[in-house]
Amino acid sequence: MKKQWNETTKKVRKSDMITLDDSKSRITLQSVGKFVQSKNWIHPARILDSYEFILVEEGTLWIAQEEQKYSIIANQYLLLQPGRNHYGTKELEGKLSFYWVHFTIENEGILLPTFLHGTLENPYVIANLLKQMMHSFYSLDYPVCYSELLLGQMLLEVHRMQEKALKNYRPILKEIGEWIRIHAEERISVKLVADVFQYNPDYLTKVFMETFQISIKDYIIQQKLVRAKYYLLHTNYTIKQIAANLHFDDSNTFLKYFKYHEKITPTEYRNLYFNTHLNQK
Repeated sequence: MKKQWNETTKKVRKSDMITLDDSKSRITLQSVGKFVQSKNWIHPARILDSYEFILVEEGTLWIAQEEQKYSIIANQYLLLQPGRNHYGTKELEGKLSFYWVHFTIENEGILLPTFLHGTLENPYVIANLLKQMMHSFYSLDYPVCYSELLLGQMLLEVHRMQEKALKNYRPILKEIGEWIRIHAEERISVKLVADVFQYNPDYLTKVFMETFQISIKDYIIQQKLVRAKYYLLHTNYTIKQIAANLHFDDSNTFLKYFKYHEKITPTEYRNLYFNTHLNQK
């Protein structure tokens, strides 16, 4: 009799969780499977407390995460993030099959794919790992940690493929820097920038630093201070008006922010450079 999977088929034991690096980060495989459907189906709307990795084998999966819509075709993957609303955007056309994996991470040290969505250089390697993972996870002959080792290997392999592809896309970092500059007055963060450009936040921080010798967080701060100094030196705006323009909660928050980074208050900075020269010729 063929073994049917259900939520109680395999319990995840704390002692079975695998540690992949020295930072004591842990990855826990919750479930893995393969979805096959041919008609009248749309991905359900839900918010999970785990990551979900999807690799489409055949057909097109129409899905969205928050406001970002995707049409995932064969040999492409998607990494859905925990705590985000994801839902189907269109009923499938023809046959659809894809592998899926649900997993969680403790202490955030696992190397996740560079991009949340992409085409794999060699999808067969990943499909083979998923097949092995599925087999071992639902077999009583293997401990859970064996499946989690395969999951870790799969994530590293996807990261390696995307790292190789990224060498041809480094110019995107200049585009990201320009986007931050343009939106400096808004309420932006590393996470927001990563979401907009579909990067893993930790990886974006790493490659941004390697390319520009400044962290993306510090670059955001730098650009916001550039705007603040412009208002202080080139306008008669009050501190309250400047704080509002830069989307701070209030003038006191802006004052503390400016003083923390510049070691003087906004008013003191403005008073340092009050001389000017105007001409009409």
